[in-house]
Amino acid sequence: MSDNAGEPLVFLDDAQRIEVMVQLERIPALLQELDITLTRRARFTLPGQAGNPARAGQHLPFRLDASRAIDDLDVVLRVYTHRLASHLSGTWPPEDTADRARWLQQVLPDIAATVPALDGFAQAVTTAYQQAMQVIDRPPDRLHLGTCEGCGVGLDCAPGDDIAECRCGLRVPVASRRAELLRRAHGRHGSADYWARTLPWFAGIQITAAAVAKAGQRGKLARYKVGGRFVYKLGDILDWHAARLARLAGTVDG
Repeated sequence: MSDNAGEPLVFLDDAQRIEVMVQLERIPALLQELDITLTRRARFTLPGQAGNPARAGQHLPFRLDASRAIDDLDVVLRVYTHRLASHLSGTWPPEDTADRARWLQQVLPDIAATVPALDGFAQAVTTAYQQAMQVIDRPPDRLHLGTCEGCGVGLDCAPGDDIAECRCGLRVPVASRRAELLRRAHGRHGSADYWARTLPWFAGIQITAAAVAKAGQRGKLARYKVGGRFVYKLGDILDWHAARLARLAGTVDG
């Protein structure tokens, strides 16, 4: 296949190849964050309100966006792993979505830019990747505030609320309640996924499972092995996160 000048068509130029390689490297961690987003508990439904569609629907678009992003990534990676596997002859791609991304990242450097199987590849991967990033960059719809002392049901509020009011009429200051919950849990341990679900956003910056795990691997965050997996202390995570915020604000070097 060639263009009008007789030169072979280029389906993946050098800049696109570099960009897609970076995205493929990040996709496995991105899929984990999408899964956390998808399975994050919606704490809207109170006893006796299970059939209330107005309240149940408040969280639904957020969950559907995450599900759609996972599906879109899976479809794009499945299509192009099979296309490139056919081109490579004798190589069969993996079935897991994250493994497909790793496989594509591994084989892509050796595939010529003129291979027709790459037609549309960069645009498809980049579009699915950017849409997924938009989903996980959205803040949570509600903040959990523990249990209401008045009636014992779960209490939550919208981000930015100063006061949370329970259906029983009890009014709770949000800032002081959040501070008390953090104080009580300061020495508590949990996995990276657990803390990403519990504190998806803190001080305006997202805390992700991938970031916590990477900090532990690099020795920037203390981790403890329990039952074959690593757990992290909340107090350590908050200290580490505060240092990240300081660096972003330019108050700490590096």
